[in-house]
Amino acid sequence: MSFRDDAGSASQKPMKPRKSGVIGWRAPCRRLAAAGALLTLAACASSPPTHFYTLAGDANANGSPAPTAVNAGAQPYANPLLIEVLPAGIPPQLQRPQMVLDTGPGQVDVLEQRRWSQPLGDEIGQALSADLTHALPAVDVYRSMHEPTQTVYRVAVNVQRFESVLGSHASLEAVWSVTRLPQSLTLTCRSALSAPAGDGYDALVASHRQVLAGLALQIGMAVRSLQRSPADSKTVNLPACPADR
Repeated sequence: MSFRDDAGSASQKPMKPRKSGVIGWRAPCRRLAAAGALLTLAACASSPPTHFYTLAGDANANGSPAPTAVNAGAQPYANPLLIEVLPAGIPPQLQRPQMVLDTGPGQVDVLEQRRWSQPLGDEIGQALSADLTHALPAVDVYRSMHEPTQTVYRVAVNVQRFESVLGSHASLEAVWSVTRLPQSLTLTCRSALSAPAGDGYDALVASHRQVLAGLALQIGMAVRSLQRSPADSKTVNLPACPADR
């Protein structure tokens, strides 16, 4: 644009530099990004840690006596029995990784930060296997090859109730069976066991271990009873189920 001064000569008006719109939004965006990063870090810092628990371990971790051997005179692995401990069947509401606490009549809490290290049915089966292989003694051939003519005692457990009450008790009700193969001689029993639990989740899990140790003791007694039955018979009178202790 040009104009004339008083002398009538034309002169050029200086142009003001145009501000770029890009510079205008960069600073607010940087501040928003920094604020978002701080919020993310704060959220991560405030998230409680996740704790994992297992039912395999020392049954007397809470001070209770360890389960006695089913056959105290047996030499470990001198001539062990063969057992096959299947993963336990559990109710649908317990088929989740989180621990489930019973908090009142018809009420439960599902704990996101308290979880089992593997599916609960596998946890129960693994704990029973460890107790039985130690107490009988025996070798668990689940998912292992063995001679078809060898005598194997198959253990199946169907958990009907697995109750966890923090600071109170742990209890279990289950229908279980021991089948002597290849004769298919089966003893089916029902057990209901409970153990007091101290304060805290570690004490509650230890009480569940104690309950499972008691169940393993009953199953081991059934295995020994079937072992004393005639090997060539399918119609023998089955022994009575072990009583809850």
